[in-house]
Amino acid sequence: MPIFCNQEIVREGHPKYDWVKKRLAAYKERTNVIIVSTNLMPTTKRPDGTEVPYIRPNQSLPTWCNRLDSKTSEVDEWRWSTSIPRKKNSKEGEVVEWNERQIIITNGTMYIDTNRDAEKAFYLVELMNIEQYGRYKVEDLEGDAKENIKKLKSDAIVRAMLFTELGGLENNDSKVREIALGWGITKALTMGINLLKETLYEEVMKSEQEYTRTHRGVQDFLDDIKGTNPTTEFRINLTKALGERIIVWDDRDNHFYWTDRFTKEKAGTICAIPATRKNEKEELLLNFFKMNPQEYDTLKGEVQVAKEGYTDFSSLSWAQLKEYAKEKGIPSFQKKRPELEEELMALSSKKTTLEG
Repeated sequence: MPIFCNQEIVREGHPKYDWVKKRLAAYKERTNVIIVSTNLMPTTKRPDGTEVPYIRPNQSLPTWCNRLDSKTSEVDEWRWSTSIPRKKNSKEGEVVEWNERQIIITNGTMYIDTNRDAEKAFYLVELMNIEQYGRYKVEDLEGDAKENIKKLKSDAIVRAMLFTELGGLENNDSKVREIALGWGITKALTMGINLLKETLYEEVMKSEQEYTRTHRGVQDFLDDIKGTNPTTEFRINLTKALGERIIVWDDRDNHFYWTDRFTKEKAGTICAIPATRKNEKEELLLNFFKMNPQEYDTLKGEVQVAKEGYTDFSSLSWAQLKEYAKEKGIPSFQKKRPELEEELMALSSKKTTLEG
């Protein structure tokens, strides 16, 4: 049973075809959809006190609706029909006649087998969005159960990989820390391993639940374990850079910036992020480095320098050196320059030993 948009059947070649095809495939997986009227009349009673059962009358829904396209900002007319409409000439010009003008809900309930009639379910639930009127609710018990089992299965897989010997991570703390860096956990190198595993589990499951925004989920985590995820190296270096404040985000102007090695003040613009996509800023930054190899080489170099520690402080003024020491948690009060430089050198050596 076809779906029409602006009086044209949506088939291959139509601008809406790919989207409709994808959504229909999702509805066909749902097995069935039940639409129930919530517009109930109060139960009445006979004089003897017995209740009179209320039988909901048939209700009708239109076979067409208008829907705003968020990409084009245009309003499209959508229709569900069992056949191609007829076109007739009249005094007013060509008129399109549709076979159906109403969809009948009998006694307040409609059962739709989505294997045979996914188009009707798609039209009513998604295009028309009948729940928005407050008079109907949509039930999909089998689909809900299927989705819940999918979530439980994903949860069980991640738990098994992280907390049992099945994932090969039981005695491989360095691998866990590497994967955690790839998932944006900036303190992955210093957190206790059990706390880190719990944090990583929560991060993976949260990303899976918000997949339409993050585009990362359980399968990406499994690829990280196998070492087959091509973006892992990018994500690890990016997380290190954010953790070391090699890169900073300015929420006031929606830009990522490079920082000065010592003062950590903004030193150069990396890229701007559209205000409407701030919740995806890390993913967009990752894509920026993928598309700009020279910038990514700079990022890797700065991460490596931060790992090995800075050893040449001669170019810094006394004020800059004290500011850098403050950033690293080393007090400079009543210390002379050679003493402060020695402490910073010792900190760099210790850091290299821990991370190497």
